[in-house]
Amino acid sequence: METTENWNNSDANITNENASEYIYYYSNRHSDYVEYDIAAAINRYYLYVICGIGIPGNVACFVTSSNMKPFRSSDLYMAALAVADLTSLLIKFSYVRITATNSRLGDVGCQWFYALGSTSVMYANWIVVALTLERFIAVTLPLKVKQLCQKRSSICVLAVLFIVVFLANIQFLFTFEEMSDVFLTWTCASKQDFRTFHTFTWYWIDGALYAFLPTLFILVFNGLIIFKIRKSTLEKRHLSAEQRHSTETSNYQRQITVMLLSVSVAFVVLTLPNCTFFIVKAYWSWMESAHGVAKYYLVMQIVFVLSDLSHALNFYLYCISGRKFRQKFLKLVQKCFHRNRTSNRISFKRDVSKIRDISGLNDVTGRTRTSSVQVSPESTPVKGRL
Repeated sequence: METTENWNNSDANITNENASEYIYYYSNRHSDYVEYDIAAAINRYYLYVICGIGIPGNVACFVTSSNMKPFRSSDLYMAALAVADLTSLLIKFSYVRITATNSRLGDVGCQWFYALGSTSVMYANWIVVALTLERFIAVTLPLKVKQLCQKRSSICVLAVLFIVVFLANIQFLFTFEEMSDVFLTWTCASKQDFRTFHTFTWYWIDGALYAFLPTLFILVFNGLIIFKIRKSTLEKRHLSAEQRHSTETSNYQRQITVMLLSVSVAFVVLTLPNCTFFIVKAYWSWMESAHGVAKYYLVMQIVFVLSDLSHALNFYLYCISGRKFRQKFLKLVQKCFHRNRTSNRISFKRDVSKIRDISGLNDVTGRTRTSSVQVSPESTPVKGRL
């Protein structure tokens, strides 16, 4: 079950830290409890379900966001978020499937899998923060949003975020290696010289970059956005009809804000349990009994399901909360469907023309085929005798 440890778990390979503990777990038959059976079932199937939902959803989100007209900075953030979420799911699924078959990755493979996997999940969370900040500027400074929220500046923000997050996770290229655990299975774990660093230092750095700081920024900025929207709503009640009509041009901005709020709420709800779990874990005496181990595995799997689910739901939240995004997606689907129908009609016409051409060809005997309908020649009148 250790192969489905989440990327943001610093001590992901518990089996390598203390083999005697796992011998104790198995000798106490923790697998006899129903909690362990449920955890094993979740561990076996949940990633297939999440990838089945998230991979096509992220692809559709990227295509829809890239085809928005006009293409704004918020659309760029949503497209980048779809790529980051898609990458995290693909890397996680690939790692789980490779380690499940006990295939060897080698030291370099383990290092890059963890470095890129941790980078992708952190990067996705910080893109949500960047999108939240962009919405905060759009709501509080609507007259300057075109100058402050340009596509060029958004590209620079995305590039800087990626560089910072990757540099934070580059330590995996030096501190991880492939090793066999007590059950003679190959897995990725921190090197012996870096166990203390991962347990006491990287543990908190990872938690801060993955969830604590993004959650803090998201809660603060979203709180300010909600306050500003509520205040502007009260002010609009006193506007004249002409002024209300002029404010209708900001409908798209409001839709983007609602989409962001839904994504932010989902992020907080799905990510905070992960952080809470690994904080409480240090004070939870789950190793004292086999039943406690079974409960620990169940809670751990539920936490992983929630945190991985946060990279699979954004497209569906966009469709539910964003009318323009939903309409654009439906138009793209309709356009593809219409294109397929048009191509089928063209191919059908070509097939029909081929059939007509074949009808004029010679038969196998070399004689020209004639129509099966024969027309009798007109009969000439019989002349009378002289």
